Amino acid sequence: MLQFSPLGTISHDQMWFMKRNPIDVKTGVKGIVAHDGPVIKGMAVFDTWTENSCQVHIVITHPTIIRHGFIDEGFKYVFETCGRGIIYGLTPENNEKALKFNEHVGFVELYPCPGAGYGGWVAVFDRYLPAGLG
Repeated sequence: MLQFSPLGTISHDQMWFMKRNPIDVKTGVKGIVAHDGPVIKGMAVFDTWTENSCQVHIVITHPTIIRHGFIDEGFKYVFETCGRGIIYGLTPENNEKALKFNEHVGFVELYPCPGAGYGGWVAVFDRYLPAGLG
């Protein structure tokens, strides 16, 4: 049964994420961990917090978590629990799965950043607080 829990300060969560995404999750981050018992199936890590926004970094190793509430939990955490209105992210142009995922969950591309790294440009995406919340 899929469960969600806050990102721990436990090195296990941090190491699991950093093996799959090159950001440093050791300081100043919050997040949601999707797990089935002791097996981590995905993680959303939020950083670069401002009074109304944050950046998201997502790793999904089992796509079934999308159908079981992982995305909703992440949005609920930022929009309701943390009281922010905007989530943004950077996605490399050569990561077709991530670009498709962004569109599927309602992120909107703001602009491309040619030469930003990752072997091409990086698209900046955002997702606003849904109407009726906040």
